[in-house]
Amino acid sequence: MEDINLKSREKSLEVFLLLFLLIALAVGILYAVNDNLRGFVQLHQCTLNTVTGLLCPACGGTRAVGELLSGNLLLALRYNPLVITILPVVFYALLTMTRMVLDKNRSLSDIYVRPVWMWLLLVISVLFMVARNLPQLNYLWFPFY
Repeated sequence: MEDINLKSREKSLEVFLLLFLLIALAVGILYAVNDNLRGFVQLHQCTLNTVTGLLCPACGGTRAVGELLSGNLLLALRYNPLVITILPVVFYALLTMTRMVLDKNRSLSDIYVRPVWMWLLLVISVLFMVARNLPQLNYLWFPFY
Protein backbone atom coordinates (compact mmCIF):
# COMPACT_ATOMS: atom_id res chain seq x y z
CA MET A 1 0.00 0.00 0.00
CA GLU A 2 2.81 2.41 0.90
CA ASP A 3 4.56 1.64 -2.40
CA ILE A 4 1.46 2.76 -4.33
CA ASN A 5 1.25 6.03 -2.35
CA LEU A 6 4.95 6.70 -2.96
CA LYS A 7 4.60 6.09 -6.70
CA SER A 8 1.53 8.33 -6.97
CA ARG A 9 3.31 11.07 -5.02
CA GLU A 10 6.36 10.81 -7.29
CA LYS A 11 4.12 10.92 -10.36
CA SER A 12 2.30 14.02 -9.12
CA LEU A 13 5.66 15.68 -8.35
CA GLU A 14 6.88 14.90 -11.87
CA VAL A 15 3.71 16.39 -13.36
CA PHE A 16 4.06 19.49 -11.17
CA LEU A 17 7.71 20.01 -12.16
CA LEU A 18 6.90 19.53 -15.83
CA LEU A 19 4.01 22.03 -15.67
CA PHE A 20 6.18 24.52 -13.78
CA LEU A 21 8.96 24.27 -16.36
CA LEU A 22 6.51 24.61 -19.25
CA ILE A 23 4.87 27.68 -17.72
CA ALA A 24 8.26 29.26 -16.98
CA LEU A 25 9.38 28.58 -20.56
CA ALA A 26 6.16 30.04 -21.98
CA VAL A 27 6.46 33.19 -19.86
CA GLY A 28 10.10 33.60 -20.87
CA ILE A 29 9.31 33.23 -24.57
CA LEU A 30 6.34 35.57 -24.31
CA TYR A 31 8.44 38.18 -22.52
CA ALA A 32 11.23 37.84 -25.08
CA VAL A 33 9.02 38.31 -28.15
CA ASN A 34 6.41 40.76 -26.86
CA ASP A 35 7.75 44.29 -26.28
CA ASN A 36 4.39 45.46 -24.88
CA LEU A 37 4.76 43.06 -21.94
CA ARG A 38 7.75 45.04 -20.61
CA GLY A 39 5.55 48.02 -19.77
CA PHE A 40 3.03 45.71 -18.10
CA VAL A 41 5.53 44.23 -15.64
CA GLN A 42 5.63 46.37 -12.52
CA LEU A 43 9.08 46.67 -10.99
CA HIS A 44 9.21 46.95 -7.21
CA GLN A 45 11.25 49.65 -5.54
CA CYS A 46 14.04 48.30 -3.32
CA THR A 47 13.37 49.05 0.36
CA LEU A 48 17.07 49.57 1.14
CA ASN A 49 17.36 52.00 -1.77
CA THR A 50 14.22 53.87 -0.72
CA VAL A 51 15.33 54.24 2.90
CA THR A 52 19.10 54.80 2.52
CA GLY A 53 19.69 55.64 -1.13
CA LEU A 54 22.15 52.74 -1.40
CA LEU A 55 21.94 50.01 -4.03
CA CYS A 56 21.67 46.51 -2.59
CA PRO A 57 23.31 43.52 -4.33
CA ALA A 58 19.98 42.59 -5.95
CA CYS A 59 19.01 46.07 -7.20
CA GLY A 60 18.40 45.85 -10.92
CA GLY A 61 18.13 42.06 -10.82
CA THR A 62 14.59 42.00 -12.22
CA ARG A 63 15.55 44.35 -15.03
CA ALA A 64 18.68 42.28 -15.70
CA VAL A 65 16.73 39.02 -15.98
CA GLY A 66 14.18 40.74 -18.22
CA GLU A 67 16.92 41.99 -20.53
CA LEU A 68 18.54 38.56 -20.50
CA LEU A 69 15.23 36.99 -21.56
CA SER A 70 15.09 39.55 -24.37
CA GLY A 71 18.54 38.54 -25.53
CA ASN A 72 20.37 41.69 -24.36
CA LEU A 73 23.24 40.13 -22.41
CA LEU A 74 25.37 43.29 -22.23
CA LEU A 75 22.47 45.41 -21.02
CA ALA A 76 21.59 42.71 -18.47
CA LEU A 77 25.16 42.76 -17.19
CA ARG A 78 25.01 46.55 -16.84
CA TYR A 79 21.85 46.30 -14.75
CA ASN A 80 23.21 43.68 -12.35
CA PRO A 81 26.26 41.54 -13.18
CA LEU A 82 26.03 39.62 -9.90
CA VAL A 83 22.53 38.28 -10.56
CA ILE A 84 23.37 37.34 -14.15
CA THR A 85 26.55 35.48 -13.21
CA ILE A 86 24.83 33.60 -10.35
CA LEU A 87 21.88 32.43 -12.50
CA PRO A 88 23.71 29.39 -13.96
CA VAL A 89 24.58 28.25 -10.42
CA VAL A 90 20.94 28.62 -9.36
CA PHE A 91 19.73 26.63 -12.37
CA TYR A 92 22.29 23.90 -11.68
CA ALA A 93 21.15 23.72 -8.03
CA LEU A 94 17.49 23.49 -9.08
CA LEU A 95 18.31 20.77 -11.59
CA THR A 96 20.26 18.84 -8.96
CA MET A 97 17.43 19.12 -6.43
CA THR A 98 14.90 18.00 -9.04
CA ARG A 99 17.02 14.97 -9.90
CA MET A 100 17.34 14.13 -6.20
CA VAL A 101 13.58 14.33 -5.70
CA LEU A 102 12.96 12.07 -8.68
CA ASP A 103 15.63 9.59 -7.58
CA LYS A 104 14.01 6.82 -5.57
CA ASN A 105 16.93 6.33 -3.19
CA ARG A 106 17.48 9.97 -2.22
CA SER A 107 15.52 12.84 -0.69
CA LEU A 108 15.92 16.59 -0.29
CA SER A 109 17.29 16.00 3.21
CA ASP A 110 20.41 14.56 1.52
CA ILE A 111 21.34 18.00 0.20
CA TYR A 112 24.39 19.41 1.90
CA VAL A 113 25.97 22.74 1.06
CA ARG A 114 29.33 23.43 2.60
CA PRO A 115 29.30 26.54 4.78
CA VAL A 116 32.30 27.92 2.92
CA TRP A 117 30.12 28.41 -0.19
CA MET A 118 27.52 30.36 1.77
CA TRP A 119 30.21 32.56 3.34
CA LEU A 120 31.79 33.11 -0.07
CA LEU A 121 28.46 34.19 -1.52
CA LEU A 122 27.92 36.58 1.40
CA VAL A 123 31.40 38.13 1.01
CA ILE A 124 30.97 38.52 -2.76
CA SER A 125 27.54 40.13 -2.27
CA VAL A 126 28.84 42.60 0.32
CA LEU A 127 31.87 43.50 -1.82
CA PHE A 128 29.60 43.97 -4.83
CA MET A 129 27.29 46.22 -2.80
CA VAL A 130 30.20 48.34 -1.62
CA ALA A 131 31.65 48.59 -5.13
CA ARG A 132 28.40 49.58 -6.79
CA ASN A 133 27.82 52.35 -4.26
CA LEU A 134 31.24 53.97 -4.80
CA PRO A 135 30.85 57.18 -6.82
CA GLN A 136 34.04 56.41 -8.76
CA LEU A 137 32.47 53.26 -10.24
CA ASN A 138 29.04 54.70 -11.09
CA TYR A 139 29.75 54.57 -14.81
CA LEU A 140 29.78 50.75 -14.76
CA TRP A 141 26.02 50.29 -14.24
CA PHE A 142 22.76 52.11 -14.55
CA PRO A 143 21.31 53.99 -11.61
CA PHE A 144 17.94 52.69 -10.38
CA TYR A 145 16.45 55.67 -8.61
